[in-house]
Amino acid sequence: MAETKNLKSNDIAVFPSINRAVNPNQNRLFTEYNLTKLINQLTDTISFVITDTYSGNSKFEFNMNGYYFHVDSGEKITSLFTNDLSETLPIYIVAEILINDSFELNGYDEESGYTGVSFDIYSDEDAVQEIWDNGKATTTQGTIYRLPILHYLTQNRWEIPWQSKIKFKSKSIQSIDGGEI
Repeated sequence: MAETKNLKSNDIAVFPSINRAVNPNQNRLFTEYNLTKLINQLTDTISFVITDTYSGNSKFEFNMNGYYFHVDSGEKITSLFTNDLSETLPIYIVAEILINDSFELNGYDEESGYTGVSFDIYSDEDAVQEIWDNGKATTTQGTIYRLPILHYLTQNRWEIPWQSKIKFKSKSIQSIDGGEI
């Protein structure tokens, strides 16, 4: 594993916004309860990539344990690891968050960037499979959630692993609006 890296505070938005010096107004438009309720009713997993296809200059969105992350461009994530790429190894960028014992996202805006989500690279296929099988680990600081968000193919080509894409429930979706629409 390489050194864990963070994005600049202005390059990432997170909802619900917690412990942020940078707090765009769009984060206030929704309530945590309603968004989390909607996501939980529609999806089978607690962490997933929302973005359908990776494009370096397009926004990149993902959800981890009910926290929504929006990065202005996927390239801001991949460029963190430009010097760590190898054509011979399978390389995955894995997003990681820490939820403390109060069930809050543990992270702040700091000089080095926003620490609420960090990114690391993995080149061990078994370790990545373990993350897909069990994407969390308990520590003394809280629970760490991990999600492989990008897979390096070759020559600066990236893809979103199908295992990490959003999956909708196929049966028994309860009415979100109570049948009132």
